Amino acid sequence: MAYPKLVINMDKIRDNARSIVSCCYEAGIAVSGVVKVVGSDPKISELVYNQGCESLASSRLSEIKKLSDYWDAKEVVHAATSHRKPKFHLIRIPMLSEMEDVVKYVDTCLISDVRIAREAEHLSTRACERLEGAPRGCPARDERNGVYREHLSTRACEERHEDDATRRQKASRLSVLLMIELGDLREGIWNKDELISTALEIESMQHVHLKGVATNLGCYGAIRPTRDKLQELVNAAELIESKIGRRLETISGGGYTSLPLVWAGEMPERINHLRVGEGILIGYDVEKSTMLPAAGFESGTIVLQAEVVESRVKPTHPIGEILLDAFRVKPTYDDFGEQARVIVAVGRGDYGATDGITPRNQNLKIIGASSDHTLLMDKIGDEMKNSLPNSILDRKTGVFVSEIELGRESRVVGGRTATSD
Repeated sequence: MAYPKLVINMDKIRDNARSIVSCCYEAGIAVSGVVKVVGSDPKISELVYNQGCESLASSRLSEIKKLSDYWDAKEVVHAATSHRKPKFHLIRIPMLSEMEDVVKYVDTCLISDVRIAREAEHLSTRACERLEGAPRGCPARDERNGVYREHLSTRACEERHEDDATRRQKASRLSVLLMIELGDLREGIWNKDELISTALEIESMQHVHLKGVATNLGCYGAIRPTRDKLQELVNAAELIESKIGRRLETISGGGYTSLPLVWAGEMPERINHLRVGEGILIGYDVEKSTMLPAAGFESGTIVLQAEVVESRVKPTHPIGEILLDAFRVKPTYDDFGEQARVIVAVGRGDYGATDGITPRNQNLKIIGASSDHTLLMDKIGDEMKNSLPNSILDRKTGVFVSEIELGRESRVVGGRTATSD
């Protein structure tokens, strides 16, 4: 059996998704299932989506393209049956350099700069111009992996003559959520005048639809989502509505860190959307910083297994002059005398950092790691099992892991399904 590997419990992920979607549904809130934690693995993403998520979301456009190709292939193979393709939500504000693919593959994206909307409008307009004179119903098409796909922008072009009310409802147009800065100080518009001018400009566009507003809390500034904070988001949405003369469809109140407001019944009434990944895929309680189940959700959904390659009694404090370590940091060490220690064959080059990794065996303690080795103190066993928090999986999942098991039978090798359920 190859190590290191991730063992993924599909049943627990399914149960977490059902619990969160059901809880949010009762509060009038739709959920976008964020699947970047598992590299947007198609099997896991499909499982999450089938529990009632409004859409699938990732911060990586390459992952959205992969999922789009996966569903397109299912449509070809299973043409006689219905396989509802998800809407795809890009949750990192896009780069100008990737906008051509954004308008092809993404249904909704977060933006904080009007230049992104301008570029989407320009690309869609140019696509329409190329279609001038072409027979209706025969749009330009791309061929990828043997699957024909009509560009979203060209579908928007064919509908450009419809009345305004109908045009705004067309799913084929790129929808955007304006990011509002509420104090976490990552992305988002801070100035109200800029917010209004940006909203008015997007509202005048033909191929970009201002669907609503969104915010991010907890990811950079670690700001807690509160009822008052999210009411500020609602107030910003209502300010925009007063200027554009219509009601916004979506007010997205953040991610998993906003769920406690749903559980407590304290979410502002107009918040009707959340972007949730960690709660579904990890079952991690952010407020308590623990892997224990939160609000009845399952933890231990994703487990890293690594094999012991050395076990000896050694001193716990290095001997000699201490320089910078492999990561250009001068470390400090506790001296516990001579202790039984083990080394497992997985390291920071695989998972990023040891912060937050908790050995499932409570007698084990991680005392450090290099790029390829992790050191533990105390009890010696045949293998170490760790539950992984989002902070590690988000960056490094699947890069150096040799085998990923899905559920009881299926496994993924190098990101590709080797056997099916």
